[in-house]
Amino acid sequence: MNRLWVRLSLAFGAVIFVSFAAIALVSAIIIRANVAEFDSTRQEGQLQAVAPDQVTETKGLLPVVVKGEVVAYLDMTGNRSRPPRPFAFLNWDAILLTVVLVGGGVAILCAVLMSRSLIAPLNALAVTADAIGAGHWDRRVRVTGTTEIKSLAQSFNTMVDQLQRNETLRRNLVADVAHELRTPITALQANIYAILDDAYPMTKTEIAGLYDQIRMLSRLVKDLHELSQAESGLLPLDRKPTNFSETLAELIAPFRTVAESKEVRLAIDIPANLPIVSVDEERINQVMHNLLNNALRYTPPEGTITIRVRSLGECLCVEVQDTGDGIPAEHLPNVFERFYRADYGRSRQRGGMGLGLAIAKAIIEAHNGKISVSSTGIPGEGTTFVFEIPVLTAETPVGIFEGRVQA
Repeated sequence: MNRLWVRLSLAFGAVIFVSFAAIALVSAIIIRANVAEFDSTRQEGQLQAVAPDQVTETKGLLPVVVKGEVVAYLDMTGNRSRPPRPFAFLNWDAILLTVVLVGGGVAILCAVLMSRSLIAPLNALAVTADAIGAGHWDRRVRVTGTTEIKSLAQSFNTMVDQLQRNETLRRNLVADVAHELRTPITALQANIYAILDDAYPMTKTEIAGLYDQIRMLSRLVKDLHELSQAESGLLPLDRKPTNFSETLAELIAPFRTVAESKEVRLAIDIPANLPIVSVDEERINQVMHNLLNNALRYTPPEGTITIRVRSLGECLCVEVQDTGDGIPAEHLPNVFERFYRADYGRSRQRGGMGLGLAIAKAIIEAHNGKISVSSTGIPGEGTTFVFEIPVLTAETPVGIFEGRVQA
């Protein structure tokens, strides 16, 4: 009784059975009423006038005398011309009972088949869910059945795709964190052991090396903390009215020296009369640092990095474009995912853990903006990152915000 198909079968069968019973009851009432009416009419018509020349036997006949002559006889017996009782030879109670039982049985059978057909996709979904729970991430359900069942199947498959992607990212997280932690910890352990073993003296140079390893660990912990805040919607923002032209000018200045040392040209296209924006300046600088560092890392000598800012009415559009190797098209949808790296071997040497862009995306979205990336994947044509942030209006709140603030 606890199975859905059983309950549906009983519900469908009960409804149809009751319908048959109601029809049979109404039919029986109508038939009985018609038969009773026919009997009453027949009894009233039993008094019949019979002409004298038609009478051969006067027994049971009442003569009708007019002016001393018998002009007719009344047949009081009702034996002449009695029409048969209609359908008297049929047992209507048995027929109606048979109709109800046979119709109800067929109805229950159809209800069982229909309910099993409706429940089959749900059973398949349950089986697939159990398989996925056991670690078989390649399982999917067939999108068949009614519109609602198809919608459920599509939503389920989409959910499984996302779960599989998260599981892959989780495994990558464990591997990446283990790798990134292993390197500085191993170096710290070896250097400290060597100093304790008097293999070499504890000079400022050695201490500086240890300090660099500790800084790497601190940066990793800080990035992981910020990412956890961003994913939980608790990234703190200290938003204030900001002149974006001045902010970017101050930010870009240190990068000029780095770009010159790498023989990379910086092209700046920032209008002086940009509208005021309400942003956390430190967080926006963090985004720009990440984008410019990536551009410098992958732009070859004699290449160009272009920083362009445009006002689009309700928002500011910031572009960072380089002329590096670019990003293959198949990797573009995953660029902002945490711990995702298109080239693991190269990224370990030249890049970080793949957290920078994920954090940048969280910061921009916390400002009610959006960020995107485009690239042809052709060396020399590079990559373009674009983010938009709303400009300051009378309704824009300022001050300290937490989470994804709605401006």
